[in-house]
Amino acid sequence: MVERLPLALLTLFLWHAATVSAQETLKQAMDMCTGGEDDATIITGCNYILDSKTPVTVYLEVTARVQRGGVYARAGDYDRAMADYDEAIDLAPELAPLYHLRGVAW
Repeated sequence: MVERLPLALLTLFLWHAATVSAQETLKQAMDMCTGGEDDATIITGCNYILDSKTPVTVYLEVTARVQRGGVYARAGDYDRAMADYDEAIDLAPELAPLYHLRGVAW
């Protein structure tokens, strides 16, 4: 049992480090998604959040979909914008501004 203790501690340490690293990476992606200086940066950050294997909050997913939908709408890609807005509405139907955004894209 004593021989396994260091391995167990190492495993716990690595798991914690990976969790902290994943959370920090999500934070950086959210900064890109919401504060990117150009559309490509916004899309990259939002895509990272939406494709992440790390569980995200509903707020984070809705924000990423709204931000990415806005980029698509500005580019004239209304079908993709509406798809993102529809997903955001499915996640948070109580948020009235989401319906407005979808209506503008339509």
